[in-house]
Amino acid sequence: MKIKRYLMLLAACTFFLGKSFAANNEKPFVIPELQEWRGAQGMFTPSATSRIVYVGKDPSVARVANQFAEDYETMFGRRLAVVQGRASAGDFVLSLSGDKQLGEEGYVVKIADRVTISAPKSKGLFWATRTILQMTEQNSDQALSKGSMRDYPDYAIRGFSLSRWISCATM
Repeated sequence: MKIKRYLMLLAACTFFLGKSFAANNEKPFVIPELQEWRGAQGMFTPSATSRIVYVGKDPSVARVANQFAEDYETMFGRRLAVVQGRASAGDFVLSLSGDKQLGEEGYVVKIADRVTISAPKSKGLFWATRTILQMTEQNSDQALSKGSMRDYPDYAIRGFSLSRWISCATM
């Protein structure tokens, strides 16, 4: 009887410890690097019925959704339908949010049974779709690591320095 109890306790501990040590997804590699990432377990893989759904009536959100669909088709040879309204599992969802701390170009993305993208401005939605496309490109089945991210630029103006390139070219 003691051995049976011991084996049951050992099995339960193994099961629960195994669950607690399961690894969450690591921060995806994208350029520029994400400011914040909270990994979850598993992958989101777009299905044959996946769509791009935009919420609200702002025409700039519809433009970003259509641009995302065009770029997705160019990169992966598959056109995702763009619709306004309610999203289902498997969809990419774009909406404006009231989180003004993100600034004009910041965004939040949650990847679970659907990919939910929100930003205070359509500029942020656009940059979020660039990040999603970079992540999608890294897997042959276009799967995305589940998790959530908050991203925003370090500086008010995007740019890079040409001084080093120019000095090397003149040598």
